[in-house]
Amino acid sequence: MSKLGQMHWEVVKWLLRYIKGSLNLELMYTTDKALHIQGFCDSDYSADLDMRRSRIHCVTEAVKEAIWLKGLLGDFGFSHDAVKVWSDSQSAICLSKNSVFHKRTKHSATKYHFIRDVIAEGEVEVPKVHTSRNPPDVLTKVIPVSKFKSALDMLRVTQA
Repeated sequence: MSKLGQMHWEVVKWLLRYIKGSLNLELMYTTDKALHIQGFCDSDYSADLDMRRSRIHCVTEAVKEAIWLKGLLGDFGFSHDAVKVWSDSQSAICLSKNSVFHKRTKHSATKYHFIRDVIAEGEVEVPKVHTSRNPPDVLTKVIPVSKFKSALDMLRVTQA
């Protein structure tokens, strides 16, 4: 913050133009009796270019949030079947469902493997979503406008 330059000013102007152009966007809620919670997560290997870290436990974090939301809705009197947490990583899905020891994942803490119990109990499902149709890409990647609009449609963000 002490040495802002032209590049930073350009980013601020871009952000303000985006906000001005999206003032009429809103989330669309339906009045359906059935309430379905769905989550999406975006696994990525070494996506953080600064620290060279991966988002390897994003499915676990998404499942924890899904369990919390399911409990919150239960407190409000809504019953809910299994929550779907969509993932674009086939390997993360396989690891979350298979309780067999994996040599390459022995470094993972035990707390990250609770997801297997949650899936076995039927509280959460972890189906596959193709990377090209994964809405979190809006928040994690630079994407073409057509994919951005498709993700907004999938997230039920509409024009007012």
